[in-house]
Amino acid sequence: MDHSKCILFKELSEEEAKGYLIESGATSLELQKGEYVFHQGDGPEYLYILEGGQVDICQDTTSGKRNLIARIEHEGELFGEVYLFLDRQDYDFYAVASETSRIIRIPKNYFLDEKNRESHSYLRTAMLKLLAHKAYYLNQKIRMMSVVTLRQKIARFLLDRLGEDETVKVKMTREEWADFLGTTRPSLSRELGAMQDEGLIEIEGKEIRVRDKDVLDFV
Repeated sequence: MDHSKCILFKELSEEEAKGYLIESGATSLELQKGEYVFHQGDGPEYLYILEGGQVDICQDTTSGKRNLIARIEHEGELFGEVYLFLDRQDYDFYAVASETSRIIRIPKNYFLDEKNRESHSYLRTAMLKLLAHKAYYLNQKIRMMSVVTLRQKIARFLLDRLGEDETVKVKMTREEWADFLGTTRPSLSRELGAMQDEGLIEIEGKEIRVRDKDVLDFV
C-alpha cells in the first residue's frame, strides 16, 4: 500500500508508517468477490484499511432488500473505525468484497492500550481528520436523501461528484446505484433516460456528462 494515500499515515515517511503497522500487530487479509470482511452483528475488533479492490458497506432490510450505505474503493481508505470508539457491542451493517480485495486490519486494542501513548498522540490527530471527512460525507448523503424526488437525488449525486470536465464516472452498477439512492433499478433507468431526452445529461456507458450544472442544480 502507498502510505501517502492513507489519512492515518500520509504525513509519515514510508519507514515510519511501516513501523506503526508492525507495532500495532496489523495483519493482511485477501478476500475473493462475495467474501465478508465482517457480518452484521459481529463485534468491532479491527480498524480496516483498503490496500486494493473494492468493499461494499451494506445493510439488509427486514424484507431482505440490500441497502448500499457506502462503497470503499480507494487505496488507503479506512472503514469500521467509528465502531471502535463507540459503546456498541456489534455492527449495524456488514462489509463484503465486491471484487478481489486486499485489506489491512489493525487490532482495536492497539488504539486503547495506554502503553502506546507516543503513537496515540499522532493517531488522535489523524483520526480527528478522518472523522471530520466521514462527517462531511454523511452530511452530503443526508442532503441527497432529504430531497423529495428521484430526479433531485440523481442531480445531487452527480453534482457532488462532478469533475473538471463536467463528467461523472459512475463505478456502481445500476442495481447498486439504485440501492444507494433508495429506489429500484427500473425507476432509476427511466429517470436517467428522461433526463437525457430533456438534454440535462449525456450518458456514455458508465460516464455521465452534465450539460448544464446550473440547470441541474435547480431541478
